[in-house]
Amino acid sequence: MKCLSRIDQSIRLFCLGLAAMQTNLIDDNEVQSYGRDFIERLDQHIGSGSVVWASLGYSGDKLAEVLGRLMVAAGGAPPPVQPVSFVRDKSLVIYRHDDGRAFIEKARSGTPIVLIDSAIHSGRSMRKVAEHFINEGAKEVITYALVMKQSSEFVPTFFGLMIGERDRAFFQLAKIPNHRLNPKKPVGRLRRLGQEDVDRDFLHSGTKSIDRATYGDLFYAAHTQGNEVFVYEIERTIAGVLNVKRRNGHLFVDLIARDESFDTQKIGGMLMRWAETYARHTDCHTIELYALATEIGFYRRFKFEEVAGSTIYLGEGESYVKMTRKLLYNIRSQSQVTLDYLDAT
Repeated sequence: MKCLSRIDQSIRLFCLGLAAMQTNLIDDNEVQSYGRDFIERLDQHIGSGSVVWASLGYSGDKLAEVLGRLMVAAGGAPPPVQPVSFVRDKSLVIYRHDDGRAFIEKARSGTPIVLIDSAIHSGRSMRKVAEHFINEGAKEVITYALVMKQSSEFVPTFFGLMIGERDRAFFQLAKIPNHRLNPKKPVGRLRRLGQEDVDRDFLHSGTKSIDRATYGDLFYAAHTQGNEVFVYEIERTIAGVLNVKRRNGHLFVDLIARDESFDTQKIGGMLMRWAETYARHTDCHTIELYALATEIGFYRRFKFEEVAGSTIYLGEGESYVKMTRKLLYNIRSQSQVTLDYLDAT
């Protein structure tokens, strides 16, 4: 873990440098120092002219609040703030307080817009919102982010920290989140496959090509081919199995299965959650797998996409399709992102 930052009890920034797994703390004084420097430089840039602020998302709202308090502490007055959101799949800018007409009229008359967000990952949202303001007739758009990724397609006018592509940021959290398997009752145990498992009967998944496997096969792959095999055990029964292999920054899921008798425990979703967590903590940037053609919908819920022309037929009516998912090392607050798909069966 790389850094944890807290802004005035309001913004919590948690960055994980996954390769080094070291934790560094950036205290409130340091964060506010960035804010004071930004305010001073902004004043130097625009002189005594008025500005209007646009806060991008909930994290932008909180950073705007912090900057406003710093301006008050310095004897000034914070400008009006127009909260906006960007709907990525529709490429749509939403004005969250009103219809934005008065805000845009000020910008058209020459008042600079200051677009603020706590952090940017791809930079697409900030770029699109800034372009929207320009298209609406704004004369000048100044942008600021406390944190930006090295890979961002958009570089804000001002920014505080630059973090690596694999670093990870959380915002607006009152506590550091624990990783969790999110199991359903009865709660089982996730562990690595062991020597003591090789003579056990393999679980029954209902898929012929999977059910021909043995724990001995998987144990051999783990010891000779670099595979990592995890089993989820409920009481004394192996209810689920996950076989993965890391290679060149990718996590390949060779096998994920659950026993049919545990079809209400959402074990498949729990194992996928663990695969994602494990991939992040081993510095992988994509997850790859071959999905049974009849189960593509399950993996789509986990944000996987099919690779065109990748279907393979293994006989007995079973076809598999290659699917991939890119891991983004930026998690926004739950007010902005739903994690419901992680509870999929």
